[in-house]
Amino acid sequence: MPPLIFPQHPYLEERYRHSETLIQFIRARLASATSRDRLHHSMALVITGSFGRHEASPSSDIDFFLLHDSEKLDRPMIQVIELLEREIAPHTLASDNDAQKFSLTAISRFSDIIGHIGGKQDTYVALTRRMLLLLEGDWLFGEVAFQNYRRHLLENYIKVDDSDRCISRYLLNEVVRYYRTLMTNFDHQVSVQNKPWGLRNIKLHFSRKLLFLSGIVAIAETTTMPRLEKIDRLCALFSLPPLQRLETLGRTNPLTTRLLDLYECFLKAISSTVNRLKLDGTTRHSRLECSLYCELRNQGESFSQTLEEWLRLQYPGHPIHHALLF
Repeated sequence: MPPLIFPQHPYLEERYRHSETLIQFIRARLASATSRDRLHHSMALVITGSFGRHEASPSSDIDFFLLHDSEKLDRPMIQVIELLEREIAPHTLASDNDAQKFSLTAISRFSDIIGHIGGKQDTYVALTRRMLLLLEGDWLFGEVAFQNYRRHLLENYIKVDDSDRCISRYLLNEVVRYYRTLMTNFDHQVSVQNKPWGLRNIKLHFSRKLLFLSGIVAIAETTTMPRLEKIDRLCALFSLPPLQRLETLGRTNPLTTRLLDLYECFLKAISSTVNRLKLDGTTRHSRLECSLYCELRNQGESFSQTLEEWLRLQYPGHPIHHALLF
C-alpha cells in the first residue's frame, strides 16, 4: 500500500488515487497498443485538467495535448490521438468538445509554442500549453520527451544572463498573465460562445486559483537559488500536482489544513452529477436562486482569502508579494 498523500483528507486521497489509477491504465494501454520504434522520440502526450491535477472523479472528462518537434505532422502522431480516443474515452465522461479534443488541434510543435513568448505571434493556445505543461501537466506517453520539454521551457524563462538569487520575473509574469487570461476567457466562453455559466464560475474560485498559487509558490521557493539549481528545483516542484505542491511546502503552515478542507468540499460538490447539472443550469441572472451555487460561492470567497493569508504566512517579508503587484 503506497503512503497516503492526504492522510487527514480521505476524499482528496480518493480523488488522487482514482486519477493515478486511470493515468497508469492509460500509460499501459498506449504502451501495449503502440509500436515505440515507429514513433518519434520527440513525442510527449500530456494530460492536464482534473486528471493532471490528480483530483479527477468518475464525472471528469479527459484533457490532453500532444507535443512534438518534427517538421510536420505524420501518421504516428495521429495514431496516438486515435488510440487515446478509442481506448480511453469510454472510461471518462464525454464532453461537448470531444470532436475537437480528439483532432489535429490537440497536436502542437514544441518549437512553435516557445518561439514567440510574449510577442505578437504568441497565441492563447501556445500560452495555455506552456503553462499547463509546467503547472499541472503529467505524461501519458513519452516520459523522457515530456521531462525534456518541461526543462527546456524553464531554461527559456530563466535566462543564462539573469541575475542569480532573485525572483524569476519572466516566469512569474507568464503565470500571472495566464491566470488573468483565464478570467477574461471565462467571460468570452459564457457571453460569446454561450457555454454554461455556473460550474465554470465556481471552478474559477477554486481550481483556477489553486493552479495560480501553485505556480507562485514554486517561484517563491526558488528565489534565492542560482540558475541551474533553480531550474532543477522547479522541475521537482512542478512534478507534484498543484494541491500536493501546496501541502508539501506548507506542512508547517497553520492554514494548510483549512485550504485542504475547503478544496475537499469543492471537489465533493462538483463530483456529483446532480450538482454539476444544477450548476450548469445556473446563470449569472439566476445564481441567487440556486442554494448550491451560493454555498459554493461563499466557500470560494473563503478559499480566496485563505490562499492570500496562507501565502503571507508562508513567505513573510518575501519579495514575491511586491513582485505580484509591480
